[in-house]
Amino acid sequence: MSSSKAEDVAVVEKQRLIVGQVVTPDRRHRGSLDVDIATPDEESSPPPQSVSSSASFNSFQLLLLSLMVAQNSGVVLATRYSHTSVVETHKKYTSSNLVLAIEAVKLLLCVIILGLKRATSSMSGPLLTKARVPKILISLPFSCSRSFITLIMSLRHSLPVVPIALLYLIQNNILYIALANLPAPLFQLCYQTKLVTTAVLSVIMIKERSYTKTQWSALVLLSFGVFLAVVGESSSSSSHNSGESITLGLAAVFTATLTSALAGVFYEKILQTTSAKVPSDVWTRNFQLSTFSLIPSLFLLKLPVFENFTPIVYCILLLQAFGGLLVGLIVKHADNVVKGLAGAVSLIVGTIVSRAVFGGTVDGSFVVGAVLIFGGVRIFSNGGKGGGAADKKQISDKL
Repeated sequence: MSSSKAEDVAVVEKQRLIVGQVVTPDRRHRGSLDVDIATPDEESSPPPQSVSSSASFNSFQLLLLSLMVAQNSGVVLATRYSHTSVVETHKKYTSSNLVLAIEAVKLLLCVIILGLKRATSSMSGPLLTKARVPKILISLPFSCSRSFITLIMSLRHSLPVVPIALLYLIQNNILYIALANLPAPLFQLCYQTKLVTTAVLSVIMIKERSYTKTQWSALVLLSFGVFLAVVGESSSSSSHNSGESITLGLAAVFTATLTSALAGVFYEKILQTTSAKVPSDVWTRNFQLSTFSLIPSLFLLKLPVFENFTPIVYCILLLQAFGGLLVGLIVKHADNVVKGLAGAVSLIVGTIVSRAVFGGTVDGSFVVGAVLIFGGVRIFSNGGKGGGAADKKQISDKL
């Protein structure tokens, strides 16, 4: 890869280093509850459409915003509900098995999407016509098999991303511990602190990285907001079920933010300091990350795989897989403003639905903390040229 292409890819990847979602993923960033969890897109594709605060969203961006809100809120609330139902039925599913199933479905989707791209690469004009749909369906198995072989061959050049995949695997398993012990709104707020961990680690690990005083002030504001939210939620004892530990939940979510930040910053460092061949499209990168997450997940597998998988657990699986598709569209057609709005709206929706389903009241400290957190995120994203401009998107969290 030429130096100019490497710089282009590095810029795209660095744009994913600041959290705008729950899972991400990644996504950024794969995603990611913002999932985030824990990723970023084709060089041949048009640049993301910029959405400024003064510009109006087009209909497609509004659709992406709505889908992202639904996916983010749905994953968090469904996961929370699945653990609440476990307390009632005493039928506990294995979260590591669920993580493995999610990665397997994401891997399969990457192969299908790349197969579709291969099958339609020589076609121009509308694809969904009566004449073309049968041809695409007939050629799809062959295209998918060729894409799968190409993807497997690409793994030879992707060994540097193995530590990143392992970090995402740890993060994904820890997040289920967090959601088992924290109310959905508190989890969503605390998970925003990965903005702080990402900023600190990027300054430590990437010498060229710096942030403005305004941005550091925004991070302090965000941290204080999280403190208020935790205090407000802790004072509402009715929101916690027996067997839950808010201390364990907080420890888990903050550990997850650390692994998310490490994965994102380490990936950027790889782009800058190695000559490894980095694939230019999001689906190839997601395939690589899913593959290297899937292999160690097999050692955590407990048989039978789908034991105690209820309809709500399968719903989580499908939502997570859908999130992987959504990340690719968000990266291609939207920007950090859409992600920020989705995070704020997801919190509002999550809080309302969580209180309606699980009971409890919204404490004043929680509300003030939420305002400070999203204010901090907004200020940091627009706080100067020191690094925020290049870092408005993060590698999607692979949750």
